[in-house]
Amino acid sequence: MEHVKRLAADVAARGRGRGVVSDLVMVVAAVVAFGCASAGPRVERGPLIQRSHDLYRLPLAGDSRIAHEIRLRPGEVIDTDRLLRLTGEQLRRRVRGADVVLVGERHDSLADHHLQWRVMRLLEPRKPAIGLEMLPYTKQPTIDRYLRGEISEREMLRRIDWRRTWGFDVELYRPFWRFARRIAAPLLALNEPASVVRQVGRHGLASLSPEIRRRLPTIDLSSTAHRALFFYMIGGLHHHRGGRRPSPHHGSRFRGRMRHFYEAQSLWDEAMAARVLAQLRRESGRPVLVIAGKGHLLYGLG
Repeated sequence: MEHVKRLAADVAARGRGRGVVSDLVMVVAAVVAFGCASAGPRVERGPLIQRSHDLYRLPLAGDSRIAHEIRLRPGEVIDTDRLLRLTGEQLRRRVRGADVVLVGERHDSLADHHLQWRVMRLLEPRKPAIGLEMLPYTKQPTIDRYLRGEISEREMLRRIDWRRTWGFDVELYRPFWRFARRIAAPLLALNEPASVVRQVGRHGLASLSPEIRRRLPTIDLSSTAHRALFFYMIGGLHHHRGGRRPSPHHGSRFRGRMRHFYEAQSLWDEAMAARVLAQLRRESGRPVLVIAGKGHLLYGLG
């Protein structure tokens, strides 16, 4: 969480608010937006519905929003801090006043990507940099050549090896790099190479070579809320696949594997945050739109 904290502090120090965070899986086509806003119509609130495996009702980080169900109509945008519906103009002002806009997704959800494209278009006057979780930083030279017009999109995708590198439908992501090329804005490959994340997931951070460790950001493993969220997601996925939620009484070998998985997740988050922070410092007037999976954004902990 170290570079995540630095990123938040850096944005706050700029004096233009706390940014905008959206998690598109909690409610399809809804933005969870933070910051100042003019008042809008209040949303209807239903009673708390208890679910034993509900990812969106975890009592983490003092988040009181878990106390309500929001009845949402298609296409609505909700400020879940204040339970206000945002008009298109209110959303535009919030987005354009932010230094960093984080938009989550379920990777195969067309509805989620439609909202991402909408937010991207709202930012167009400020020519945002676009950061993609989907690509490792080692692909940045290829992306830059595409943005300069030196290679075609087809050649870029071939060199990136999209199918192996990410694998989800390329049509869901094509608008991002075409937009960046059209407005002459940076497109950032935010992730670590899969080989590094995989090694950490299997053998832990301590297994990395000194050369790799020296170039990595500081990996903060001290957040109990972040750790709790991660293990809940792992357990929820296991349960969804028909297994039982992992027991705290599993043996030391199992606990070691879970620790390594958590270190890999933390590396993933810290590396992306560090690259977003570096971009903000390179071009202080240009906002960054970050496209990432919901697990990296939930509860503001990733």
